[in-house]
Amino acid sequence: MLAFLKRYLARRRLWPVVMRMPHQLQSSFGASDVYTTLQVRRAITDLRLPQKVWLHALALACSPQVLDDEAHMARETYERLRAEMADLFGLPDHFTMNYLQSKRFAQHHPAPENEYSSGGH
Repeated sequence: MLAFLKRYLARRRLWPVVMRMPHQLQSSFGASDVYTTLQVRRAITDLRLPQKVWLHALALACSPQVLDDEAHMARETYERLRAEMADLFGLPDHFTMNYLQSKRFAQHHPAPENEYSSGGH
């Protein structure tokens, strides 16, 4: 029960980073696979995201080389944050910003029909 609650709260906290920030970056700076730390910080400010999700936002949108040089984030931390977001949101292992900005990702996919259900017929 506690693990479920922690997962729910983490997903709720990171939802704006994964679902809103890629589109904010695209509308402000154009579509790209990676962004600079200054561009990400601008998007964070525009979306008024809390400071506790900034590292996740940087790991989502920046390349590991840029983060190592500018934000002094270790490669292990970068990969851990991206793996956490991939797990919480069902993303592919090596997702890109272009994938998050695509309409395919943003669309809602309802659960398939249950073939064993009588459907009230």
